[in-house]
Amino acid sequence: MTLGSVEADGCWVPSRFMGEVEAVASGMGCRVIVIDNASCVFAGNEVARIDVTGFCRALDGMALRLGASILLLHHPAKAQGSEWSGSTAWEAAVRSRWLLDRPGKNGDDDGPERILRLGKSNYGARGTEVRLSWHAGTFWPTDELPAGAVAGQKGGRQAADDRTFLELLAGFAMRGQPLSAARTAGNYAPRLMARLPDAGGVTVERLTDALERLLARGEIEARADLGRGPDRKPIYGIRAVNPAQADAGQLWGDA
Repeated sequence: MTLGSVEADGCWVPSRFMGEVEAVASGMGCRVIVIDNASCVFAGNEVARIDVTGFCRALDGMALRLGASILLLHHPAKAQGSEWSGSTAWEAAVRSRWLLDRPGKNGDDDGPERILRLGKSNYGARGTEVRLSWHAGTFWPTDELPAGAVAGQKGGRQAADDRTFLELLAGFAMRGQPLSAARTAGNYAPRLMARLPDAGGVTVERLTDALERLLARGEIEARADLGRGPDRKPIYGIRAVNPAQADAGQLWGDA
C-alpha cells in the first residue's frame, strides 16, 4: 500500500492508508515514525521533482500535525559516490539526511562495522560520523560496546581473513601463478586476491593486513624459491610454510 499518488494535474493526493497511519500514530502518541522504505510507499516517479516534492511535503505535514519526526529510509543509487537514488528533490525536500555506509576506501568493507554519516542538516554542521559495530543482533555505537566485544569481533575477522589469504594463496599455487609480497609488484598478492570471487569481498587493505600477520607469525615466506621457469630461471614468491600448502607450491618446476 502506498501513502498517496500523483494526479494528472501534478498534485500529490494522500491515500486512505496514509490517513490510517496518521490516526494510529496519533492514538499511540508516537514521536518518531520510521518508514521502511520509500520504494514501498511512494507511488510516484523517483526522478520527477514534482512527485518527490509532493510526497515529502505530505510527510512534512503529517509530522507537524503529530508533533513527531519521520525517518524515511531510502536506498542509495548503485553508482559509486552517489548518496541517494532519483531526483535531487530527495535531498532538497528533507531537513536532514543520514547515510549508513560501510568503511573502507570505497565503502567495500563487508565486516561487522558501519559508519552513520550526517550528509545534510538544516540545523547543524554536516559531516558528523558515528561508528557502529554489529553485536548481539543489533548495531551499537562502537564506543558503547560491552567490554571485550570489540576485541572479539576484531580477532574473529582477522582469523577469517588469514584463512582466506592462505586458501587463495593455495589456489594461485595450484595454477602455477607466483605472488609477491612487494606492494609495487605487478603480482602483489593482496591486489590479485581481492579481485577473485573466492575472496568473498575481503578488501585489498584487509588482505594486506593478513599478509603482514602471516609473515610476522612465520606462516608464510615472502621470497621463497618456488622452482624454475621454462627458461630455467629461478622463480621467487610467497609460499605457505604449512606442509600441506607448501606441497601445492611445487608446480613451477624442479626446485
